[in-house]
Amino acid sequence: MKLLTILIFLLFSNWIFAQKEFIPDPIQKRGKKFIFVDFIQAKHQFIIKQISKKIIVKSKIIFQSDIKGYPLFDFSIRPKKITLNGKTAKIKKIRILGNYTRNASIPFTFFWGIKKRISSGTHTLEMEHELKKGVSFRPFSLRFWYWDLVGKHFLNKYLPTNMEFDQYPITMEFKSSENLLDTLDFESNAYKLIKSEGNRILEYPKHLSASSVYLHIHQKNKFPIKEFTFVNIENKSIPIRVYADKISLLKDIQTKITNELQELESVFGVWPHPNLLLYLHPSNENHNYEYAGAFESSLKSMPHEIFHGYFSRSMTPADGNSGWIDEAIAEWRDSGYPKLKSLSKNKASNLACNNKYRQRTVKESYSKGRDFISHLDYLFNQKELIFSDFLKLFLKKHKHKVINTSIFIRESSDYYGEDLKKKFCYFVCNKSTLKGCKL
Repeated sequence: MKLLTILIFLLFSNWIFAQKEFIPDPIQKRGKKFIFVDFIQAKHQFIIKQISKKIIVKSKIIFQSDIKGYPLFDFSIRPKKITLNGKTAKIKKIRILGNYTRNASIPFTFFWGIKKRISSGTHTLEMEHELKKGVSFRPFSLRFWYWDLVGKHFLNKYLPTNMEFDQYPITMEFKSSENLLDTLDFESNAYKLIKSEGNRILEYPKHLSASSVYLHIHQKNKFPIKEFTFVNIENKSIPIRVYADKISLLKDIQTKITNELQELESVFGVWPHPNLLLYLHPSNENHNYEYAGAFESSLKSMPHEIFHGYFSRSMTPADGNSGWIDEAIAEWRDSGYPKLKSLSKNKASNLACNNKYRQRTVKESYSKGRDFISHLDYLFNQKELIFSDFLKLFLKKHKHKVINTSIFIRESSDYYGEDLKKKFCYFVCNKSTLKGCKL
C-alpha cells in the first residue's frame, strides 16, 4: 500500500511539473523581470447594450506565480480600468523581437506587462474593454473565430488570456436588459449553459486553452440544423449537432460524419470528447478551424478538421513551435498514411526551433511536416512497429494535457527503441548536428 501511494504521488508530481515546464522564460526589459504566470480561472461578464451598439466586457482573472516579477498577460488590444489585487494598476506593451521577418528589430508579437511587482502566490487581476471584433448588431451576433497561421488570432483576439500552454476554467456571463438573449442561440463547447431572465452563463472545461474555446451566438432559426448521435467503440452515445450556412450542406451529413468517426476510432481509439459540434460553410469560404470538440469547416476540409479532435484538441500544443505536430499528422492521414523511405535535404525546415515566444504554426508544417511523419512511419515499419499504434498510446497518455516537440521526440524514441532526436533536429529544426538544436 505504501509503495502504491508513493507511485501515485510521483505520477501526480510529474504531471504537475510537466505542466509548469511549459511556462516561458521571463522577459527582461530595462532591469525589470516580466513574468508569465499560471491562470487559475477567468470570469468574463459581457454587458450587451443593443441600443447603443456596444458590448462592455468586465474580466476577472485569478492567477498564481512561483516567482517574483511583473506579471504578463496576452491580449490584442489595450484594456482599461485595470486593478491588481484591488488596487489600480498601469500596463506596458512588452514587444518581442523575433524571426518572423528579416529585420530582427521589427517586433513580431507583444504582451501586456503590469507595472506592479508581485511576490509569489495567488493574485487577482481585473480589467474592462469594449468588444468590437466578431460582433454584429443588425441583427445581433457574436462569433469567436481563430486561425493558427497568424499572430494574436486565438482567444487573445477577443479576451485577455494567457498563452496556449495554460489550461484553466473560463466562465462567460452575458447580460442584457433588452430581452435580446431570448432571441439568440448559443453554440459553444462549454459543458454547461445556465439560463435566467436577462442572463446567460457559459462554463467551459478546465482543460481548454486559448486556442480551444468555441463561441458563436446567433439569431434563433438562422441556420438549418441536423442533430443525431454516434455510438462509439465503447458503446456510448455521442451527441452530434451540425448547423450550416446552407441546408444543402446537411445532405448525408450523418453518414459522412459517422464514417469519419468510425475510421478515426479504428486507428486512434475512442473519440476523446463528450460530443461533437460542427459549423459547416460552403467550400469557397476559408473558415476552417478546430476547437475542443467543436469545428468549423467546409465539407471538403471536414475530415482534416475532425481529425484535430484527436491531435491538437484532445491534447494541446504548448506554443507555435509545437503546432507543427498536429498539422503534420493530420496531413499524413489526409494523404492516406503514406510511408517515405528517405527524405532529401530540401525537406528540412525550421518548424520547431523558432523564437520561444512564437504562437503561430509554421506554414510548411502541412507539407514538410507531413513528409517527415511519413518518414517516421517508414522507419517504424522497418522494425515491424506500427506508427499509428504509438500515436494512439501517445494520445491516451496526454489526453487533456499540453505537449511540445521535446515530449514527442522523447516518447517516439522510447517506442522506436533508438534516439530519434538527430533526425528531428535535422528535419524540423533544420540543424545538421545536435549542436545548436534547441529541442
